[in-house]
Amino acid sequence: MKYTIILLIRVYGILLFSIISCNTKSVKTDSFEKAIAFDTASRLNNLWNDFTRKYGENKAEQAELLLEPIERELINQIYFNQQFSKLEMFDGNHKIVRTLQPDEMVYLSQNQKYFIIEKNAHMDSTDKISIKKYNIELFDNANHRIGLAQLDYLDSDEEEDKLIPFNDGSGILQKAFRFGSSFAYKIYRVTGKGQWKQTGSFLNEHAYGSLTGLSTDSGFFFLLYYETNENTDTSNILTIEKWTVNGSLLWRKKLNNKIVSQDPFISESGDLIGFAYAATKSAYANQFCILDQNGQILMDKNWDSIGYDACSFKKIRNDWWVLIQGRTSLQIVELKSLKQLIAFQSSKVNNEILASDNIKSSMVFILSEPLYIKNRKKYVKSNLCVYGMNGVKKCYHIPIEGKPKLKLIDTIPYLEIESDNSDFKYFKIKTPLYE
Repeated sequence: MKYTIILLIRVYGILLFSIISCNTKSVKTDSFEKAIAFDTASRLNNLWNDFTRKYGENKAEQAELLLEPIERELINQIYFNQQFSKLEMFDGNHKIVRTLQPDEMVYLSQNQKYFIIEKNAHMDSTDKISIKKYNIELFDNANHRIGLAQLDYLDSDEEEDKLIPFNDGSGILQKAFRFGSSFAYKIYRVTGKGQWKQTGSFLNEHAYGSLTGLSTDSGFFFLLYYETNENTDTSNILTIEKWTVNGSLLWRKKLNNKIVSQDPFISESGDLIGFAYAATKSAYANQFCILDQNGQILMDKNWDSIGYDACSFKKIRNDWWVLIQGRTSLQIVELKSLKQLIAFQSSKVNNEILASDNIKSSMVFILSEPLYIKNRKKYVKSNLCVYGMNGVKKCYHIPIEGKPKLKLIDTIPYLEIESDNSDFKYFKIKTPLYE
């Protein structure tokens, strides 16, 4: 009798489950996804509890970050809509939209406040034979033309030839290289009445892998490359050069066994240069090196990260701090003593460090854990964290869903949030982050 009752209960349970399943097909997937989202959010909460226990006095605090919605134009930057080949700007009163012509190229400055329009020059308006010259125009973020000129090609085959506007609108750096064999640079400064003056040029016929870093104040730039020599193997010897934008070489440094594949990180004043590297060509870039204003090594360490996405320098009380953001870790280091103030490993929880920047006397970064639903990445919870000079660490919950990015414009912190459908929203951070 007992076994009969148990069997009936099992049969009834199966029938009941089948009925419920038939009536809830439309919500079954959603319920499953919500369960995953709840589990992900729980893991992220545990992550932040561990983080605040280790690093902060605010052990249980999860204050909400105060945000004020603003229009994108108010952040006073140029936005390039690649899909529709349009530049969007704001002149203080009106939104300006400029559509690029098919034969036009655009280059933005690093701070997105200046841009160059480039067109191939031709013999006349009807003849489409190129004369190996560019017609270029330099504009500010209100579409005011600062200067125009006709520049020569840097004249190499299979080349990449590009223009880099200075962040203060005072000139441009023209860069070209043959893939794997040589590179050339020219420097132009804007003079009175919108004219141009070449202030420097240099060519290396026996080098490859040319990388460039420009200081935010547009006073200095750095070149990284590898020389080719038929008689000796120099493929692992990295050459680093520091130049002024007037074309003067300040120093040259050669380092062994440092394979660099991405542009370097430069401090705002050009005093420091940092770069990620691999020891061999087949390895991941899991090491990081920093040189001072004279080319001397300040730090050269393995931070247990695969790849490096960002690096921010901050000078506080005459000592340099650096925030190094890897794909699997984040560190804040005081360079004078090489004291590691924060060492945060994110790979254990599949966490992504999305943005970092330095705000006055605080180092600020964002941590956000992605959730994959129907093969799309969603961001269910993000946090902005502040590391201050007095040792107080604060974590704020970002109340808007989406992929966040920190932007620091004229010392004012903003947040850019990308939604699931690739729409962008902008917010001014109202929560005081300064000390």
